[in-house]
Amino acid sequence: MNLYRSQDDFDLLVGYHMYRSTTAVGSYTWINSTIIPSQTKTYRDASVTPGLTYYYKFTVVKTDTTESAYSNIATGTPLDTVPPVITHTPVTSIPPDFP
Repeated sequence: MNLYRSQDDFDLLVGYHMYRSTTAVGSYTWINSTIIPSQTKTYRDASVTPGLTYYYKFTVVKTDTTESAYSNIATGTPLDTVPPVITHTPVTSIPPDFP
């Protein structure tokens, strides 16, 4: 699931931390392993289950490594995370008199 954020008005902005929950008012878990750089405008959460709704918040990380309050909540429900496998067996011969 790709998330887009547009927060760039903080002084001393270093980057962001992304948090996820399976309920809007539940406990949010930090999901990025390192600070997301401030110039990065999207974040891809690849650890999701199709059909399950996720709730996201982010915080701004400042140069002194403190974090801002949470952002507003964004939600998303991935439909599928596995690309289809398409196989095709070409026709190599046809019977006589077949149109």
